[in-house]
Amino acid sequence: FTAWNALTSSQQSAATQFGYNECSWNVPYTNDIEDVTWAGLSSSEQALATSSFGFDADTWDCWQNHYGTYSWAELQTIGKDVCYMELGWSELSWSSLLPGPDTDTMLFSELTASQQAAAECVCF
Repeated sequence: FTAWNALTSSQQSAATQFGYNECSWNVPYTNDIEDVTWAGLSSSEQALATSSFGFDADTWDCWQNHYGTYSWAELQTIGKDVCYMELGWSELSWSSLLPGPDTDTMLFSELTASQQAAAECVCF
């Protein structure tokens, strides 16, 4: 994460094209673009994300939304289900059929070492 004031003017301009302002940039999960997968971006948005912030498909989906819009089957396909299982998620909780695990509301420092590694695996 880079604070708004630490972005270059060119990056701030790009961020505004994604709908950010200083407030929303500095507070995660406040911009709808954070729920959009790389495949859901237009080609011009992908080009902007790449040229301004160095994103590609893998880094966008990991850092921007932590695979949160993926189905459990998609997580399995890319091997990220294992990371989420270490954090206490299951297919049923991921699909909102069961409550999410306690780790979902814990600070990083409150996680065990293996949970911290799992969180890092999905770019938290």
